[in-house]
Amino acid sequence: MRSTCEGSFVALPVLRSEKGSLKFLCSTRPDNRSEYSKKMQRSNVGENCPVFDGLFEFCQLSVYGSVTSAVKRNKQQTDIAGNWAGGLHHAKKPEATGFCYVNDTILAILEVLTYHQWVLYIDFDSHHGDGVEETFYPTDRVMIVSSHKYGE
Repeated sequence: MRSTCEGSFVALPVLRSEKGSLKFLCSTRPDNRSEYSKKMQRSNVGENCPVFDGLFEFCQLSVYGSVTSAVKRNKQQTDIAGNWAGGLHHAKKPEATGFCYVNDTILAILEVLTYHQWVLYIDFDSHHGDGVEETFYPTDRVMIVSSHKYGE
């Protein structure tokens, strides 16, 4: 895994699907965020998703851990796999939200679906995992069980 935008990485093809998302995540820092103010508004970055040094690396690590865990389970290289830096279940394709910039959970579920017909996703959190639910709502291949303290 590389910490620059030019490196190859498991999540980059997904991030490229949204025009400019990868460049935005790679380039935005606290000292230059005024240059990206329009993109920040469109992407909902700034309010409850602050810009910080290492933002792109944070997203890389989160996605890498979750997708690698799913790959290892799919290939039966481990009985149990998890990512303590993951679970950023609020992010949606067009926007960051709830301190979630990239939805590693969606990417891990998509990886599991390459080997399995169905996935049961259980979400225990203070807030509802709306990004995951919105993504998989139209399909019958992912069942979501969500137990949360706040939200609708």
